[in-house]
Amino acid sequence: MIRALLSLLVWLLLSLALPLAGAVLGQIPLADLFEIPLRERAWDALSLSPALYWGTLALTTAGLALLLLRRPPPRPRRAPTADNGRGSLRYWAWLGTAALILAPTLGLGQSPHAGEALLWLGALLLLDAHTQAGSGHSLIQDRPLYLLSLFPAGVLLDALLQYLNLFLQNWTYPRTDLSPAQWVFWQGLHAGLLLPLLLVLRQWLAQRPTLLRLFHDGPATGFRGDPELGWILVLPACLGLAGAALWPDWIYPLTWFAPLLLAQGMALIRGRTTLFTGLHHGNWSRPLLTALAAIAIALAAQAWDQAFGPQRAFTLPLLQGPGILGLPLPGYLGAVAFGLTGLWLADQAGLPWRRGKEAKAPRFPVQIRIG
Repeated sequence: MIRALLSLLVWLLLSLALPLAGAVLGQIPLADLFEIPLRERAWDALSLSPALYWGTLALTTAGLALLLLRRPPPRPRRAPTADNGRGSLRYWAWLGTAALILAPTLGLGQSPHAGEALLWLGALLLLDAHTQAGSGHSLIQDRPLYLLSLFPAGVLLDALLQYLNLFLQNWTYPRTDLSPAQWVFWQGLHAGLLLPLLLVLRQWLAQRPTLLRLFHDGPATGFRGDPELGWILVLPACLGLAGAALWPDWIYPLTWFAPLLLAQGMALIRGRTTLFTGLHHGNWSRPLLTALAAIAIALAAQAWDQAFGPQRAFTLPLLQGPGILGLPLPGYLGAVAFGLTGLWLADQAGLPWRRGKEAKAPRFPVQIRIG
């Protein structure tokens, strides 16, 4: 437990320090970095040799391919899944429905930020209740303390993403009329709700038998969690973080995924499992269901933003193009990065509940009935 906390602290310190070190190295005025909320881009990007950029990307891709495309191992047989029974909708389903009805009313009025918070809370409650009715288990019923721990974890994740965006400056808030204190409050409230919603939506998606089997029975890979792969992930992650302020127009896709790559690389170096361990036997369900849930949340967020007054403006150099609901299509890769990094953070938040008195509870975090 102590080692896991120290690893989390090292991950956080590297994620915060490397972008700042890159800005100092590039002689970028630090006073330009910390405008909250960020209303416009503060500087133009430095030039970067395309050969260096694409060469680094090619070497990283080749290294991953060599390790992942090994001869796949035989796939073990799965034990039949126990039927945990079904139940009726719990009372929080009706609370969630009421919140979803009230949210647009606030959005059309003078409280769009409160309406958005109600939207996420209502979706969380309703989806969790539906999962409970379908499988007999849910986060609210089986893991309430764990669910509560996801709120500060979500705030931490969003704070890190907003911090990295101060260097990348991919999105700005040109139309916001909130003071810095108001913006931090509402942003933190929304972020605190999004990570629990991500986990609840992922569990809800896992109840779709066809979808789950499609992702569970994917192609097996040679992914074995070698420490060498850990270094292959850590090095480009450090480059993505340190280069955020130096080459934001070139490096931002790598920076989006850098916290995730850093976390998974450190885990492999320490000999731990990762979010992608199941790929060894063809089980892609954990990362793909999470990515699907994250994209669904991003679509809902963009739909709300477009319906009740756009607050964010996106600039994705080199990848700017056709979009959906105001977000260029490549921007949804950022949602995938958020989702997978959030899932990893949720795993860290769940460490205290994986042993001790919780050992007699349903499999962590909840059991999902298949079929």
